[in-house]
Amino acid sequence: MPSKLFSNLIFPLSRFRLSSRRNHYHQSGKADSQARSYALRKVINALSAEIEPNGFKELAVGATHAALVELLRDLHRDPFDRFLIA
Repeated sequence: MPSKLFSNLIFPLSRFRLSSRRNHYHQSGKADSQARSYALRKVINALSAEIEPNGFKELAVGATHAALVELLRDLHRDPFDRFLIA
């Protein structure tokens, strides 16, 4: 049974990661990338609109979490993944 302690938290970097990916697609200038950019924008907007009305709260992330990234082994090189783990 999943813990209810963390069941209503959302990690703010999840939206940040989606936004970064959308920006990457948008700047590439390719037709298929433009379509992906538009689709991701819709997802980001929908996600943002649904957080509070559905009882979700953004997880507070701070400098302590960022400092913990240094302690991680080099199994995950993606900076977003490393921050999620920390």
